[in-house]
Amino acid sequence: MKSLLFLAFLFLFVVNVQAQSTGTSDTYSLTWSRGMVVFPAGDTVHCTLRYNQQLSNGTLQVMEGDEIIALSARDVASFTFYDSSRQKTRKFSVMPVDQRNDAGQKFFLEYIYHDQQFSILNHRTVDVPYEYMNYSRFVSKPARVSKKYILNMTTGELMPLSKENTLRLMEQRREEIMSFIQDHHIRFKKTADYITVFRYHSSL
Repeated sequence: MKSLLFLAFLFLFVVNVQAQSTGTSDTYSLTWSRGMVVFPAGDTVHCTLRYNQQLSNGTLQVMEGDEIIALSARDVASFTFYDSSRQKTRKFSVMPVDQRNDAGQKFFLEYIYHDQQFSILNHRTVDVPYEYMNYSRFVSKPARVSKKYILNMTTGELMPLSKENTLRLMEQRREEIMSFIQDHHIRFKKTADYITVFRYHSSL
């Protein structure tokens, strides 16, 4: 019994420390911005908002009068806001990362590239890395976890960002794409490499 109480105390202590350690790690989690929220039913609201990544799944906070309303990915279809620190408008959509499971959990994904055929999206969150059933997770520090995906705008298919998936989607222009990749020494090591290839494909 004492050991169970100790483990419960340790868990609560670590959760509290983790919350404090991530409290100021993300600038646009702390800054209110003007933006727009689109709800699943299609309703659109222009409002003051901020996107808070201190929680693992992210939370959208909307200012309504003197009240702050927290919205999860279940409540929202998409949202945009102007990020003054980057001087650009940022767009997020909500979708399940695992599309094989229709009832799968939905997440906020940010568009980092977009054209008429394909988009690159980023799922960025704060989480605790751990191995399955490894108790060391309770004393691990929160870390940024970032996973990127390709969205096929025609079919709605979402897949991990990889060289293999990129070339598969561009199969009809494979010869031109491969020539471009070789001429520009693209190694698919950075997100910028993928964006360069998608931009070229869009120009064909």
